[in-house]
Amino acid sequence: MIAIPLLGYGATSICCAPIVWMGVYEIPLTIDASEDTAKLLFSWHAGLAWALALIVVGHILAALWHRHRQDGIFQRMWPSQGASSSGEGG
Repeated sequence: MIAIPLLGYGATSICCAPIVWMGVYEIPLTIDASEDTAKLLFSWHAGLAWALALIVVGHILAALWHRHRQDGIFQRMWPSQGASSSGEGG
């Protein structure tokens, strides 16, 4: 999660326009490299973003699977049905 924006910043710093954060502050372009390096960074940026998206979707699907199976795992994960409703805890 940290590498994705850093790779995006690095690639954009190399090849593109200045980065304006929240429309207020211009982040300086500090990296001087070739366009091939920018393409490599953009490919890593995109690949990691897709991997993160797949991990999130996988976790959601796994939670729904446990909800469907009614094996108690979803109920332990869900905040309103945690340890306090099972009689455990303080």
